[in-house]
Amino acid sequence: ERRVRVENNPGALLAEQMNAALFRHHPYHRPVIGWMHEMEGLSKDDVLDFHKKYCHAGNAILVVSGDITAAELKPLAEKYYGSLPPGNVPVRVWTSEPPQRAARQIVMHHANVKQPEWMRNYATISFGDGDKKHVLPLFLLSQLMGGGKTSHLYRSIVVEQKLASSVDTSYNGFNIGPTEFGISAIPEQGVSMERMQEAIDAEIAAMLKNGFPDSDIARAKTLLKAESVYARDGLTSMARIMGWIRIVGLDAEYMTHWDDMIDAITPEQIMEA
Repeated sequence: ERRVRVENNPGALLAEQMNAALFRHHPYHRPVIGWMHEMEGLSKDDVLDFHKKYCHAGNAILVVSGDITAAELKPLAEKYYGSLPPGNVPVRVWTSEPPQRAARQIVMHHANVKQPEWMRNYATISFGDGDKKHVLPLFLLSQLMGGGKTSHLYRSIVVEQKLASSVDTSYNGFNIGPTEFGISAIPEQGVSMERMQEAIDAEIAAMLKNGFPDSDIARAKTLLKAESVYARDGLTSMARIMGWIRIVGLDAEYMTHWDDMIDAITPEQIMEA
């Protein structure tokens, strides 16, 4: 699995190295599947011991999505899962991250890459780690900065300056530990990484100084609320979101208040985040 999903995938290799550089003490600096030399040293007993310790009913959440009511589900869940021993959930002991005081840069070259890509990740807070008051403003900030073709970075870097063929931002606050606020861009043909990065940094500095127009904030809120509506179109997306919500300890009804919570975000909260 590692050879197919990581070793043969330049993007996965880069993401692995970026996580290792971004998080110094937190376990997130290690790949989920592990480094190859670590995997080669694992025994069958190591795998079974890990499975017994963590993969049990006491450390699991059952999410059911489809044409079924809670009343219909309960006896089925009790029948098929109720007899499973709960197991003891080990205490999660994580070393907190030291302050981020210096930029760290990863440069990677790979024979399979024909189109260069620039990425930057900021270590930041989530629902499970840090000051939760900043999470929703960060969701909105990501939408404002790089959420589609009406976003601030796309209009400036792609449309007006023509320095990149695409630019995106990403943020997922549904983490147990710290998470990342990411920016990625693909330079336009003939444009250097350095020139594009300078332009992106200039735009970020302008955003920090001037904030965002009220019309942009209103549009970003509409788009962010629409995403929760689109998630209800299928069975998978909302089920995954509900799983995230419960894992980070939020109430099962959290998403029913999503629109009101997004509408309540102020420009000051965005800039503080």
